[in-house]
Amino acid sequence: MADIERAAALPWLNAIKPDDLRLPFPVGVDLAAWLRSEARCAQPSQEACRTAAVILRADDRTFAQEVADAAVAAADARIAGKSRKGKVQQWVEMFVKRYVAPDGPGRSVSQLAEMFQVSGERIRQVCERMLQELRGDRFTLPATMRVLELAQRAGPCTISELNAQLRPHLGDGAGIEAAIHFAREMGLTEIPVEVVSTPVRVGSDIVRIATVQPVGGTPWSEAIFRLAQHDVSFIGCTSVLRLAGRLALEHGVALSRQRLLSLMQAAPGFTMLDEAGGWFTYGDRGRGSPLATRVRKIMAVARESVRVDEIAAALITDDHWMPRDKEHECSMPAMNVLHALLRSWDWLEQRGYNRFVAREAVPLDVLSESERLAVQVIQAGGGIATSGRINDTLAAKLHVGVEWVSGMLNSSPIFVRFEQALYGVIGQRVSETALAAARQERRGRRSPQVPTAPAGGQPDPDGEGATGEEDGL
Repeated sequence: MADIERAAALPWLNAIKPDDLRLPFPVGVDLAAWLRSEARCAQPSQEACRTAAVILRADDRTFAQEVADAAVAAADARIAGKSRKGKVQQWVEMFVKRYVAPDGPGRSVSQLAEMFQVSGERIRQVCERMLQELRGDRFTLPATMRVLELAQRAGPCTISELNAQLRPHLGDGAGIEAAIHFAREMGLTEIPVEVVSTPVRVGSDIVRIATVQPVGGTPWSEAIFRLAQHDVSFIGCTSVLRLAGRLALEHGVALSRQRLLSLMQAAPGFTMLDEAGGWFTYGDRGRGSPLATRVRKIMAVARESVRVDEIAAALITDDHWMPRDKEHECSMPAMNVLHALLRSWDWLEQRGYNRFVAREAVPLDVLSESERLAVQVIQAGGGIATSGRINDTLAAKLHVGVEWVSGMLNSSPIFVRFEQALYGVIGQRVSETALAAARQERRGRRSPQVPTAPAGGQPDPDGEGATGEEDGL
């Protein structure tokens, strides 16, 4: 009696038609109402018990088992004659292998022809004849529709992730693509999901990642990859939190961390940089990004390993490379994320815990002409030079002014400001002798007026109170 009540309450019961191959019943009979009336009887009929058992068994099937049940029903209805038994078995095997597959929409006709040692046309004929028996609502598909509805709730999602999530409902050897294809072949008109091929840029190449998405919904996966690619192309990485925020603000879609990561993990070269913060990279890991270009500049001039905090400070002071407009703005990743990103680049070698050096010499042509000239001036001074000397050289050779040189020195990642108007090169040491000589030159470049004495009565030994060389330099 309890089984009859459970069967009568199933939502897909109304989809069963009178000529259903699995459970035929008289035209004009309301199957659910009949079962409910039988459940109220003190002694339900054997027919009601048998019908309830068939319905509950169908409700408990996986997609793969349901396809097999459909194949048996179709073959039984189609085949007659003395050789029926062997023929039914072969037809069922052909049909199941055609429409149940772990990857892709199913096995091809040519694959099955080779497997069964028959012509491809024979395979096509058998499968089409069986589909003709099943179409037109002659075999209700509760397991198939359940899989598709669950996929709709989970999407957008990569095929591999969805196959893992829906394994108990798909059954052994079956994938979501096969379920979608089978539903189409059966002529179902309301299929809630579809497979979408999303283009993803990886370096200079375009790869396509297949995802399952609700039909008619926002193409979230394409938007997610577009936002992620923007960040990776500038700063080499991005975060789940940033993507989720942009997606919510720009598309009105709220996705969980797990769903976002399941999509991004399908991208080639996916690497988690910080599990707690959700930072990751993929593709070429931003090796061609403006951030990477600036790190290459640092390694081109460095004569010793450089600390991560020095690299971060050099990148932060350079405000010319980071986009600031509302649509494309980025922000520097945290120190631990930058450290993990640098470790992922195979052209860098880690020294100790937080120092890096280039595995091979980086050519100086990564520097601009003004940067190369400034480096030459600084190296000629033993690793340090006054901004005035640098300005004199660049003004003579490049015909640029003081403000332009000041901006270059204070924004380029390769220059280090030791003191007012004294500059060195990152990753290069400066001797005490060179520092003293540079200080002396700085004093000489200042106004010849006598320095004013501070309150204590002694003049400033470095002439900091005097006017002369530009403060900005």
